[in-house]
Amino acid sequence: MSAFYLKHTSSYKSLSSEAYYGPVPEFGFSAKEMKPRANTCEDIDIEPKTGAPFFHVNLTKTHVSPLYLLTIPAEGARLLPNIEAPVILTRGTESWTMNYIGNNIVHKRLDKRWKQFAVDNKLKVGDVCTFELTSKDPMRLKVQVLRVL
Repeated sequence: MSAFYLKHTSSYKSLSSEAYYGPVPEFGFSAKEMKPRANTCEDIDIEPKTGAPFFHVNLTKTHVSPLYLLTIPAEGARLLPNIEAPVILTRGTESWTMNYIGNNIVHKRLDKRWKQFAVDNKLKVGDVCTFELTSKDPMRLKVQVLRVL
């Protein structure tokens, strides 16, 4: 079960407001510590999920510095096909095209163009990315970034 269910169902607000997500015990911090960092790539307010399947990744050094390797976690691998195919990541009004490599039985991942997404969005260790599968053909993942101060 995901830790990112809103406690407020009537309205969705930015994480910089007083409406926060519930506790996130598996990450070792409360959601009140998760706010947009100042002066970063014109941070985008958190949007309500569309109801599409999703998974999240707690970013580590491997994701956001050389190697820039994003391996899809098991919960996401179950949602995505076992093929190699183009995928479009969207965040706000921007989009990045890369390849999803899902034909490896052990590790499903995004190709080296993940680096450009990470750099453009100034991702840091500890940030959490939520990937929402909004389309299967072409494969499109809507990405939201929860930042930890």
